[in-house]
Amino acid sequence: MSDAEFDAESIARQIREVEAKALEALRKAGPDFEPLDDETTQMLKDVNQVVRAERALATKLGRVPTAQEIAEAASLPLARVDEVRRVR
Repeated sequence: MSDAEFDAESIARQIREVEAKALEALRKAGPDFEPLDDETTQMLKDVNQVVRAERALATKLGRVPTAQEIAEAASLPLARVDEVRRVR
């Protein structure tokens, strides 16, 4: 399989790694955990939207979706999808 071809297992592995890192960060915060501010909370929501849309589109299309396709599926502006993908 070439680099340009769809690799569902690779995408799924990356998603699991991101989720595991987020859970580990929350566990480490423990009792000192403070509520997130509104901007951080919105970013987390947008990350989840982008991840879900990307996963669904990759399955449906059989390839890695473009940022524009993800933006449309997640109902987010393209600039926000680009920002979220940089953070991830």
